[in-house]
Amino acid sequence: MPNGVKYSKLHLIPQVENELIDGFPFSYELVGQSLYNGFHRKEHGTLDNSNVPKLFAIILMFLNLNKKC
Repeated sequence: MPNGVKYSKLHLIPQVENELIDGFPFSYELVGQSLYNGFHRKEHGTLDNSNVPKLFAIILMFLNLNKKC
């Protein structure tokens, strides 16, 4: 941050009512919805739903970035 700039950090913690996956801040429903959205996506610049194993691996990679958060 440049000198003289005042800022505050804001941490948002969602309230999840569904059962969370152990070690992750996500519910099983969110993971299922993410996979569903990926499989039904039609126009994406770098990843479409034509390669299901690759799509599945990338979604899980992004979810894994939040492990133990």
